[in-house]
Amino acid sequence: MHYKAKNKPQKRKKMHPVELILLIVAAAVFIGSAVYLANYFWQARQVNQEVAELAQLVQKAPESTAGNGDESTPPLEMNGFKALHEKNPDIVGWITIEGTGVDYPVMQSSDNNFYLRRNFDKEYSLSGIPFLDYRNDLSTTQSNLIIYGHNMKSGVMFGDLAKYQKQEFYTQHPVIAFNTLAQNNQYEIVAVFYALIAPEDPNNFAYYNFINAQTPEEFDNFLQQAMARAFYNTGITPQFGDELLTLSTCDNVTDEGRIVVVARKQ
Repeated sequence: MHYKAKNKPQKRKKMHPVELILLIVAAAVFIGSAVYLANYFWQARQVNQEVAELAQLVQKAPESTAGNGDESTPPLEMNGFKALHEKNPDIVGWITIEGTGVDYPVMQSSDNNFYLRRNFDKEYSLSGIPFLDYRNDLSTTQSNLIIYGHNMKSGVMFGDLAKYQKQEFYTQHPVIAFNTLAQNNQYEIVAVFYALIAPEDPNNFAYYNFINAQTPEEFDNFLQQAMARAFYNTGITPQFGDELLTLSTCDNVTDEGRIVVVARKQ
């Protein structure tokens, strides 16, 4: 009688120390990335929830008084910012682009760094909150108001501004609403362009320094440079004396790249 010999179990090949280290590193990177992304989008969700709560405090003013300079109605009450102003007096308005994710309070500090990584309550926030350039003065008329906001991959803050690189998106969302503590304002988009923040470059366009034009030539120079860099022609040409609004955000490609939207007050 013959018996079939059983196959001997093969010994598992011992992993080389280098392979083991690479495997551990790869696993750590994967887990770290997963945790980072989960936290990133969790924070975005928190931001949306916080802003929604702030929006509930803003009561729409009656059309009969909103933005018409009615002195019988205190400015903060007229545009519904009284409750928000009591929470944080740094608020100067609210910016909205209908049909997009841009719908946030706008802050202003004594510099352009404070709200880069802080929320409405002045607590640390990766996405920060939109803020008006510290050199702007809403109590007087200036040529250009500049509002900065982060271009977050989650879409919060000014993440949707990158979509304006396509003309179709512009035609569907051509108007920006910026309601201040005293007025409701509508702005029609004039130009959308890309700029590289490189002061040492002779072709650098310091759009962020254009606050108040003293002459028609200074105003026209700003517009000519903006339109020369524009992704497309909107057919709108502001004139000296018009009031502009500029939105600025990062392009998420380089540290110096910016996507800029310039609009004219209607």
